Amino acid sequence: MAVYFVIVDSEINDPGGLESVSDSLAEMVRAHGGRYLIRGGPLEAKGGDLPLKRMAVVEFESMDQVTALFEVDAFVELREQRSRLADTSAFVVEGV
Repeated sequence: MAVYFVIVDSEINDPGGLESVSDSLAEMVRAHGGRYLIRGGPLEAKGGDLPLKRMAVVEFESMDQVTALFEVDAFVELREQRSRLADTSAFVVEGV
């Protein structure tokens, strides 16, 4: 059975303002079955150009869980708040 990973990279513009939004997002992620594998921490390039800033990786058991989370109005609102505090890119990849 495949697992799915939501991978997020963020460049934080307002660390103080982002803290409470990030905590609320994390609670909602966990409530929808997500499990953080990486949430911040130092990055070290081992080859190529690594433009990443702050990485988060969240594991889900199904794409349905990911889709359900991203469709929750409160989650959409929190992501909009975060977009004013950090430049963020996110994508989903199927694991093996």
